[in-house]
Amino acid sequence: MGWWPFSSTTTQENAAKLEQQRGPAPTSIIPIPPAQNASTPLPETKDAATPVQQRGSFRHSESQNQSELAKGWQSYQDVLKPMIWPHGISEWPAFGLSALFIASSPFPASILPGLPPRMARLAFGGLFATSGLAIQSGDEWNGASIATWWSASHVVLSSIYKTYRKEMAKKLNKPPPVMSSPFAWVLTSATIATGAAYGITL
Repeated sequence: MGWWPFSSTTTQENAAKLEQQRGPAPTSIIPIPPAQNASTPLPETKDAATPVQQRGSFRHSESQNQSELAKGWQSYQDVLKPMIWPHGISEWPAFGLSALFIASSPFPASILPGLPPRMARLAFGGLFATSGLAIQSGDEWNGASIATWWSASHVVLSSIYKTYRKEMAKKLNKPPPVMSSPFAWVLTSATIATGAAYGITL
């Protein structure tokens, strides 16, 4: 009997019999992935260049929109420029506006309400004269730029000066000043018209 302590069966033989009864130990099979070759598709990866491509496409669309706006403005210029300047850009509107500013400079704003101070009007007269001289010398682009820029500056400065006079009258408990005069309307209208006429050429 194998369980009898005085049996002749050794311990090693008993262990071998138990192993035979249990059977072979199960072995875990690890699957081996197939080797990749040239025909095996690689796993998909995120394209790192996608944000760069998006930024590039956005810049391209923005530049395209700007070019379309430039083309549209150019078409307006092609239509309006011959209508406003049928004989080419003239320096006489700038000289005429300069004469109006210089002629009004001796009179204070109390006599001609709605205009900037006298020194400002004198400066505007000199600037528009410079614009006319530039156009007369052949530098049409710079002359038109000077006239356009300072025309807009005159309108803004006149509005600021009117508001300043009105607020100061309120603080000093004075009656509100007269905000405009016929000459101020004429000068401002001439300034806007001259600036628009020269601005269409830029």
